[in-house]
Amino acid sequence: MKDGSSMAAIVDNGSIIGVRLGKRKKRSQWMLWMFERSCMNLPERLTRAILGNKAPIILKLFSLVDFNVWKMFDQLGCDQIYEDAAVCAARGSGVKGLGTELCRRTEV
Repeated sequence: MKDGSSMAAIVDNGSIIGVRLGKRKKRSQWMLWMFERSCMNLPERLTRAILGNKAPIILKLFSLVDFNVWKMFDQLGCDQIYEDAAVCAARGSGVKGLGTELCRRTEV
């Protein structure tokens, strides 16, 4: 959150009622690209040992939907991409459209 790519909605008493988590990826971050690629190619047993039982399922889903931010740099012709990880809003907050507002305010 230090780089400004994520945001939280906080009420007066300090409680968090909404959050958007994401990060900026730059084409020049080739070490990060290599690390992510190597994680996708780990054997299933090792992936389970390191990341838990659900990790192989998530990695297989990423593979099936062809989720690869790094391919998109060439397709979009850009040098920076915002990768959104999650948008969450508390049901009991009473703020309608909070998730939408968090998305709007963190647009790069």
